[in-house]
Amino acid sequence: YQEHPTEVIAHRTSPTNMGLSLLANLSAYDFGYITCVRLTERCSNSLDSMCKLERFKGHFYNWYDTISLQPLHPKYVSAVDSGNLAGHLLTLRQGLLSLSKQPLIKEGMYEGIMATAEIIKDYSKEYRDITDQILVRLSVAAEDKYLLSTVKKHLEGLLPLIDELNAQSSDKPEAHSWTRRLAHQISSIINDLASVAPWINMHPVPARFNQLSLLDEIPVLSFIRALPETCQSAILHYERQDNSPAEQEWLAEIKTALAKGSIF
Repeated sequence: YQEHPTEVIAHRTSPTNMGLSLLANLSAYDFGYITCVRLTERCSNSLDSMCKLERFKGHFYNWYDTISLQPLHPKYVSAVDSGNLAGHLLTLRQGLLSLSKQPLIKEGMYEGIMATAEIIKDYSKEYRDITDQILVRLSVAAEDKYLLSTVKKHLEGLLPLIDELNAQSSDKPEAHSWTRRLAHQISSIINDLASVAPWINMHPVPARFNQLSLLDEIPVLSFIRALPETCQSAILHYERQDNSPAEQEWLAEIKTALAKGSIF
């Protein structure tokens, strides 16, 4: 996209642009605008597209059409752009390797949501009562962030307020656009949490299954893979007890949820 000399979307990209785009995804995750699921999804999609591009002895050409994916003429390789891309990929690699040590829900997530809400507040001064309520709830959520169930409760509690703001700001294009982005941002977090930790929808853990209460804790990403094995002995122990049909069904469903989450 460019504004000068005329406003237009330029359908071309270069190795430098591709590398910066990948790092933009990493930065969006670091600032709390997207989740780890969106980060890996976006990077995977970009790298898949890059693998389809024609190259010269392994090197990317300097310009490509982003619609046809064909190199633009005259075709040439730029040592500067290739070096930029190499540096960007090395930086991206370190960022992705560090993901496994990150908690499923980062503190920066709330900062990212608050930043979007503050933009809406600037564009919709007449709706400050609602935006102030959203920001207050976000502040409370940022402090009460230690259990999956409470995080989910706080995020879902924001949606009715955002729906109300969305309806009231329909005549304000900028405010309305940013409100839709905020709704998408929060909905994506809720959906991604359910994708990576599907047992989040099965809380609270039944009181008599107290050994499984760790499932309400916010895990680091690397621990999610180990959760099925970690919980296996406790689940087997409870399965041997005299459970009600509902409790037995819950145990079966939690095993399925753990298996799905460990795939991430």
